[in-house]
Amino acid sequence: MHYLSTRDVLSGGKWSVGEAVRAGLAPDGGLFVPETLPEFSVEDFDGAEPLHEVAKRLLTPFFEGDDLAPDLGIICTEALNFPTPIVDLDDGEAYLGVLELFHGPTAAFKDVGARFLAGCMQRLPRAGRSTILVATSGDTGGAVAAAFHGRPGTDVVVLYPDGLVSPRQAHQLSCWGDNVRTFAVQGDFDACQRMVKESF
Repeated sequence: MHYLSTRDVLSGGKWSVGEAVRAGLAPDGGLFVPETLPEFSVEDFDGAEPLHEVAKRLLTPFFEGDDLAPDLGIICTEALNFPTPIVDLDDGEAYLGVLELFHGPTAAFKDVGARFLAGCMQRLPRAGRSTILVATSGDTGGAVAAAFHGRPGTDVVVLYPDGLVSPRQAHQLSCWGDNVRTFAVQGDFDACQRMVKESF
């Protein structure tokens, strides 16, 4: 599977999933998207429980041919090692359930993606340390900080708008230490995002 930039999908270069994860943004500033989308049937997921097994089956085609492919199962297992219950909302006529993704370390669904990214980044070959820059209005920064905290070879810099997040979020963003540094920016979220984009 190869990935293209959203800004140049017709004639741009192609990257593997590992290269896309390592780069973050495409060189032209676009987002990475898969060259093709695989097709699935419901039966493809028969017997896939718990959620980390569903994730592995779903993501396997996206990692095909990449150096991360052999580790995909363990990455999914590590990322989803907290409860993800399906709460039954059955009204008696049709089955209806809600998948709860807020039982992770920061009580935000963003723990799922952040922990998956951290697992991938940890397994990518690199020369020297990596720095993760994140602009946040609250939940994203906390999830990224928690996911990367204490991971060797990685530093995290979190920018958030001073006074524009809840007191709980401000504490959660700034409580980590070690390889995570947090800065309150005099401005709004857009100012934080602009600083991150300019860094790239």
